Amino acid sequence: MTTQMSYSDKKTVNMSVKYFLGELKRSWPKMVLYFIIFCLTMIIPLLMQDMGVLNRYDETSEEYILKCSNRLLNMITEYVQIWAPVSMIVAIFAGCYVTKILHNKISADFYHSIPMRRESIYLTRLATGFITYFATFLVNVLIVLILCETQTLADGFGFLIFKQIMKNFGYSVLAFFMIYSTTVFAGMLCGTTIMQLLMTLYLNLVVFVYYVSSFLTLEMFFDTFNSSYYLDDVAIVKLVPFVRLMAIDLIDALTIPDICFFAIGLLLLLMGSMALYRFRRIEKAGSPVVFDGFASFFRYSVIIPVTLLGGIFFDLLVGSFIWYIIGLAISAFLCFLLINTILSKNARKMFTGIKGFAIYGLAMIAFFCIIGFDIFGIDDYVPNVKDIRSVEITISNQITETEFEDKNIIKAAVDLDKAREDLVYYDESASYSVPDITAVSAKQYSTATVSEPFVTTDYNQISYYVVYKLKTGIPIARRVVVMQKSEQMTALAKAVTNSEEYEESWKKHISSLDYRDYYATYDTISDYNIEDNEIYERYLPHDTIKKINDSFEGIDYEYFQRPQIGQIHFYGSYLNNYNTFRMPVYVGDELASIFMGFKTEEEYYDYLASKIFSIVIYKGSKQDFSSEDGVVLPKDTELYKEVLKNLANTTDTRNIFTETEPQYHVGISFVGYEPKYAQSVQNMTAEFLKGCVPASVKALVP
Repeated sequence: MTTQMSYSDKKTVNMSVKYFLGELKRSWPKMVLYFIIFCLTMIIPLLMQDMGVLNRYDETSEEYILKCSNRLLNMITEYVQIWAPVSMIVAIFAGCYVTKILHNKISADFYHSIPMRRESIYLTRLATGFITYFATFLVNVLIVLILCETQTLADGFGFLIFKQIMKNFGYSVLAFFMIYSTTVFAGMLCGTTIMQLLMTLYLNLVVFVYYVSSFLTLEMFFDTFNSSYYLDDVAIVKLVPFVRLMAIDLIDALTIPDICFFAIGLLLLLMGSMALYRFRRIEKAGSPVVFDGFASFFRYSVIIPVTLLGGIFFDLLVGSFIWYIIGLAISAFLCFLLINTILSKNARKMFTGIKGFAIYGLAMIAFFCIIGFDIFGIDDYVPNVKDIRSVEITISNQITETEFEDKNIIKAAVDLDKAREDLVYYDESASYSVPDITAVSAKQYSTATVSEPFVTTDYNQISYYVVYKLKTGIPIARRVVVMQKSEQMTALAKAVTNSEEYEESWKKHISSLDYRDYYATYDTISDYNIEDNEIYERYLPHDTIKKINDSFEGIDYEYFQRPQIGQIHFYGSYLNNYNTFRMPVYVGDELASIFMGFKTEEEYYDYLASKIFSIVIYKGSKQDFSSEDGVVLPKDTELYKEVLKNLANTTDTRNIFTETEPQYHVGISFVGYEPKYAQSVQNMTAEFLKGCVPASVKALVP
């Protein structure tokens, strides 16, 4: 064989070139349509922002120019949320164009009768579909660049805007290829455009749907399984990669390995499409699925997640396990009928493969028996300390998704998890009582019989979320209910608060504070609507951030063994929207005078005592409360203040970091502050600090 090209090869090449040029010429209507779409979503929104405002002022201050330049940069940054999704929509049209000739028997026979190899036809149409998108998109990007460059901008903003536009351009092209390659691959499996669109949706979401349905199902059967951890935004992004190209926050998280992963995946899809095209039978044009073996796989790969999600849907509606089982059966059967109808394009064939469906039903019954009886012991599995690299702990608002590598904390977390079944839970139907203060006068109130329910919520048990991150890289997320007042919980609290990691986690939050951040304070009074002391969007005072940081220098377990009078909620400024956290405020701290509005400790307690209508002391466990357990303290301001000074926490009785005397429970009733509600009260409950029960209280409460 010589290196000289044969006449037949030259003819084929000439035919391919002519075919390519002809396809480009016939694509002008699509290019016009794409140009209009991009113009409406890229150029028009930019013009609507009144970009010429800078040029209408000849003597604009530098500060104003800087402000407008920054606004334009932010605008261009946000526009990627429009450019990428629109590129994805165009990719679906372009992908359908590539395989359009395979969805009609007449066009399929015609195009495959011309002297061209299938590879040439495929590559020609693939290139044409991309060029029609790329050319029109590039023109619109150039127009956006020109519009931005004609503006009066502050120094350096021209380059920043150009860089951001190029970044948006790259992300949008990547988003186009992501959907384009998937649509083309789907078209090679299908013989109709409608089925191709459904298959494109299927290919993009099948892994995600399986992931979600599986974890939600496991949570249905396992009491300790925490599906929320596995269903967070990060997991969704990893399972549905194109989502990352539709939101600014997710785009910023893109890395070079991510882009390489996308590029390799797109290349494999396009190569796979060519391989499928070579083996595709042309006479199958018009059939929903052209490969017989794939039809069965597709049928049950859709039925399985639909079955699981259908059961969950019925359970959410009714909340009954019986209806959950009924939902599984109904959703599976209806999906089976619908898929058969779509695949055969004939409703009379909806029962095709009923024997296979019966086998599927038996397999699902076996699966639910396995997880229902927890044959593999998943629900009770707690890994060994030596196999754990770190733990991530969340307990109410006290520890939020904080990761620790300290071995003492890991051991305490494992011990608490393992001891959960040995802890006696409080019966939520039990309640304890306080006097009916609305029916008697203040004088009668001191000797009134305890009769009305005070609180019916169980404050002894608390939700505990832990994620064991094994040395193998596998995370095990669990959610258990444990007793707040238990040795294991106290051991965990001590291990956490005595660790350097916990102090560093606080300092990390504090270091991100800015004087432009704002805060709201919550103390006993405002928290229970006695007086409206809540302050929203009050900016941090200057020179206070260092004082906040100093207040958390060297914290340990003993730091929390003090009366807590409230909390400060910090909210991030426009520069740092994710800086949101709560900080406890203790009596005597400098933070109390800065944020809570009380200059001295006595001033705080005097004011608080003046708002108290009554204090009732209960002794014994909450489970044993009866109407005779409450003892009403005499109306004595000094006695009230003595009680308040020894309470562990007057805003949150679920504080795990503070040791208390759980056999003494304090019920406090505050008087309503509005005149028309003068007889109304707000109730709260608290406990004494450990070893701090006043002698006067012990004398009154036998």
